[in-house]
Formats: sequence, structure tokens, C-alpha cells
Amino acid sequence: MSLSKFKSLGIECFLAREFNRALFYFSLAFKEDPNDKELRMFIILTDLAAQKEEEAYSLFEYYTLNEENSTENDALLEEIIDSLEIGPDKLLSIFENQVLQAHIDEEDGISYDDFMELVKTRSFKEAFENIMFSTKVIISKKVDFIDFLDKLIEHGFIDISFKYLENAVSIFPNEIKFHNLLKKAHGSKHS
Repeated sequence: MSLSKFKSLGIECFLAREFNRALFYFSLAFKEDPNDKELRMFIILTDLAAQKEEEAYSLFEYYTLNEENSTENDALLEEIIDSLEIGPDKLLSIFENQVLQAHIDEEDGISYDDFMELVKTRSFKEAFENIMFSTKVIISKKVDFIDFLDKLIEHGFIDISFKYLENAVSIFPNEIKFHNLLKKAHGSKHS
């Protein structure tokens, strides 16, 4: 996904008051362009929304809905950033500390789609290692579960894949794809 797509998804989520999702998308965009002043403001306001939701939402809405006055908006942007006294180090800290937690829901999990968005910005192995002790991947479709298991095996998480596969084979004894993955895992373990 492109920088502009991440940014527009973040704006949509923020306006829908889905602040964790907004922060996730803004953080992905920020990783692509850490010098983007508008993204800096969006991240700051999204972070601010955790303590002062209405104020952050009002500022965000004002800025995004008044695009025709770009010179005034740029000045407002600078004023907001300066008044909040958040520099690039703080922004990087927000990004690094929260990007993996941005989509964690009440069940302390991350959806498979959101996990795969993380994989686009780093390797599967790195993304999985970063979340495996702090959260769980919530998979609601069998096709995604099969894909997830296949990727676990491909990236060397054989023991973890065995645990999932043993349960999957007992639940879906006639599903050939699970049996094939089990064979693949056994083959990977012995090679």
C-alpha cells in the first residue's frame, strides 16, 4: 500500500473515531515519510485523542475539512505541533511503541488482515516475533488460517504450527489442506 493510501485510511478511521486504527495507518505512512508535517500532526492528534478526545477530534476535523486555505492550515499545523512541544524523537517513540499495538482490540488480539498489513512493512518472521508474546492473531476465515499456518512453516515456526495443526486436524479431519500442511511441517522439522 502507498503512503497516500495509508494516510487516507488513517483519516477515515480518525473521523470515525477509531483512533487505534487511525494511529496504525498514520504510523505506517510515517514510516514511509517521516518528514511529512501533516502526518506528524495526525499522529500527534491521534495520540492526544487518548487523553482529550473531543479537543483532538475538533482540531483534526478543522484541519482536514478546511483544505482550501492551505497556507493558513500549514501555519495552524506548525502552531499545533509547536504548542504540543512534540519533536521528531517523540513522534518516533509514538510510532515505535504503538504501531504493533494500534489494532489490538478488547480481546487483546490483532486481526489477521491487520497482521498482514504489518507484514507489508517488515518480514513475516519479524512481525510475528514482535507480537507473539504480547497478543494473539485473530483469524476468522479458514482460508486465512491455512495461509497463516503455511507462513508459520515457511518461516521456521514449526513447533507453533504443530500446535495449531493438531487442533485443526481434529476439528476438520477431512480437510486435505491441513493434512498437507502437517506433512510440510514434518518435512521442515526433519530437514
